[in-house]
Amino acid sequence: MEEISNKGGIQALFIKKDKRIRVLKDKLKELIKEKANLVDNFRASTDALLERVKELESVSLGTRPQTATILKKIGNYLQYLD
Repeated sequence: MEEISNKGGIQALFIKKDKRIRVLKDKLKELIKEKANLVDNFRASTDALLERVKELESVSLGTRPQTATILKKIGNYLQYLD
């Protein structure tokens, strides 16, 4: 009688663990999708901000600066803050 209840207990434990694994795999898939969305949003925001900085720089300088020039200025400014 004990063997039967132990087998049932073990099967129930395996079922419970399998269910938990499925839940965690689904959560992982959701997090991967969320990460991809965050990266895409960051890229879009960064591109928009960089374009705006270029526009403002072109007004003050008279010519539109290259991305590398803008990034160098930002890097110099950040070093100044440290």
